[in-house]
Amino acid sequence: MATSIATRGAVPGPPRGLGAATRRIAYRRSRSRFGTLRLRAEKDDDDAAPSEPEDDPRSPANLMRRAMSMRAKNIKVKLASLGVSSKDLFEKEELARALANAWGEKLKGTVTLPLRQLVGMPGNPRAGYVVVTLDVGEAGFVDFLVDSGATTALISPQLREMLGASATDGAAIRGLGAGGETVRQKVTISGASVGALELGALDAVVTDLAASGLPSVVGGMLGLDFLSRFELELDFAEKTMRFHPIGSVATGALDVESLVAIPLARHPTGLRTVSCRLNGCEPFPGILDMGSFFSVCNWMAATSAGVGPDNPVVKNAAMTAVGVDGRPMAMSTAPFDLEVCGDEKSAP
Repeated sequence: MATSIATRGAVPGPPRGLGAATRRIAYRRSRSRFGTLRLRAEKDDDDAAPSEPEDDPRSPANLMRRAMSMRAKNIKVKLASLGVSSKDLFEKEELARALANAWGEKLKGTVTLPLRQLVGMPGNPRAGYVVVTLDVGEAGFVDFLVDSGATTALISPQLREMLGASATDGAAIRGLGAGGETVRQKVTISGASVGALELGALDAVVTDLAASGLPSVVGGMLGLDFLSRFELELDFAEKTMRFHPIGSVATGALDVESLVAIPLARHPTGLRTVSCRLNGCEPFPGILDMGSFFSVCNWMAATSAGVGPDNPVVKNAAMTAVGVDGRPMAMSTAPFDLEVCGDEKSAP
């Protein structure tokens, strides 16, 4: 399962205000029936998804310009990856035009939405969740949190009831919670979509989201199973998120020359990890978790970076986190020089 997430711009820090800024996206039906989330947005308006600027690298003119900058041999390789024959194309301009057209067709499947983030949860490390609205059949439009630290989707019991025949019950799943053994229902949701893009069958587990410290106004959480269906671009500077078709990067349809590739590894749990360093220590794996607004490490990693529990730079934080077993955990903070190890070959 391939998961590709590109970020542009600096990731914003903790929210300074708790204004109830919202955006309503014009789709076929009314907005979410779960109520209004407090969301971070550039402005408070009723605009639909932002239009692409005139200098958009995905415009036909810019696609053609980029194709013309390539060598003819490389153009043919990209055409082949897109399933386009080049045997009757002899001039470089012909090859470039065919590639630009193929790129344009590939990117027609891109869905662009405003990038929204959950706010109004001061002291909660989950306050920075990215929020996306899905059309989920009988339930209408529902806000979901996006979390790369989850392998599968989660939905609330309330949403399961609203889905009605749009979801099919599967096997019961046994787990362990703070109160002991738990039994959760697995369901398959049909007819879900993001924008105009149909998702097909989406598996989810019915669970009490409030027990994890999540607001009741969201219908659920989307994990790696959802993210693996796209190549996701998060542009924090422009407050935009784009869901690109799989293969957009490999075929060259997306220009990623200015980005640094960060290799993703798979943890035995199925989660994705990156190689990182603290204070220049030896690299160690860290879970890529879009559901955490803060970088979190254990004491083993902190100690390897020269910061132990008794170090004077360690401060007790006025916040707690909820563990995988549902129990609250006290947290401490300390300053670190964090480095995420990228692919040197892709450095601009």
